[in-house]
Amino acid sequence: GYEYPVCVHWYSGDTDTLKKYIDMGCYFTLGPDTAVSENSCISYMLKHIPYDRIMVETDGADAVRWALENAGVAYESRRLIITGISDTVKCLADVRGVPEYEIRKITAENFMRFSGIRKV
Repeated sequence: GYEYPVCVHWYSGDTDTLKKYIDMGCYFTLGPDTAVSENSCISYMLKHIPYDRIMVETDGADAVRWALENAGVAYESRRLIITGISDTVKCLADVRGVPEYEIRKITAENFMRFSGIRKV
């Protein structure tokens, strides 16, 4: 293991490398294109990243705008951050078959543990 946790940010590479990161114990952030991407690796991530290592993020309003525009999705600019997080949480909950509130709880706990704010 590592002295500090490692986070793989908005990964969109190949599945074989992703599996190595999972085996290494890395945390993962799911970005604003999670709900709209056709990338097979993102589909794999939604199903296979261990619950205790999933976090959600937006990478900022410009990244949400970029991800949605590239996917051909209309958006309301003033709600980009809220929409980015909510859509990712909803997508993950749908794929995993759990309530959204459970994903919100899990990802918040993971962030607290990853950041060292609190041991959970």
